[in-house]
Amino acid sequence: MLTSCQTCIVDDRIAICGSSNINDRSQLGYHDSELTIIMEDTEALPSIMDGREYQAGHHAATLRRMLWREHLGLLPAQPLDASEDPNAQPPDVCPNHWHEGDEWDKLVTDPLCDDVWNLWTQQATTNTEVFRHLFHADPDDNIRTFEDYQNFLPRNDTKQGHLYNKYMPDEEVKRALDKIRGHLVWMPLHFLENAEMAEKGLAVNYYTESIYT
Repeated sequence: MLTSCQTCIVDDRIAICGSSNINDRSQLGYHDSELTIIMEDTEALPSIMDGREYQAGHHAATLRRMLWREHLGLLPAQPLDASEDPNAQPPDVCPNHWHEGDEWDKLVTDPLCDDVWNLWTQQATTNTEVFRHLFHADPDDNIRTFEDYQNFLPRNDTKQGHLYNKYMPDEEVKRALDKIRGHLVWMPLHFLENAEMAEKGLAVNYYTESIYT
């Protein structure tokens, strides 16, 4: 299982964006190549780190706060046409607005705060449980073997990612969906941990095919 991330923010001072690496594509010279940008702020931003006053970098800190608020579902609702939303405009028209000083900005200011960590883990747990209950989304920690996988997968007449139980009452579905905030889910570290993953030759394991195609 691969978790792919192209952004690393260090100490709210340095932002690394990109996914460049050394491989045959980047070394041959005539294939596609990748770039990584390292941005270190020259503009300081008074902030908090581990409960103490801290001088963060303006770009790195505000980028991290906006990403955390997005992941936690703490950004304000956007109008349908987004015509008045600075963050929906081209960058040459209007600079991004990062909601400085509002309630949720203050909450995510200190990345080491217990309140943030508790909210982060609680929301990840809630989102994971809802996706499991409504959609039987995989991969999932309850799938330890291929037999578990067979029992967990939707029936043949249900597409992957659709409602697992099409007879579930609408109100129950709505109440469950209302609990989802942001994007956070727990990484399923126990997925297929008791299964034999290797197959002879170059065969594709049909159980996990839906994840990668």
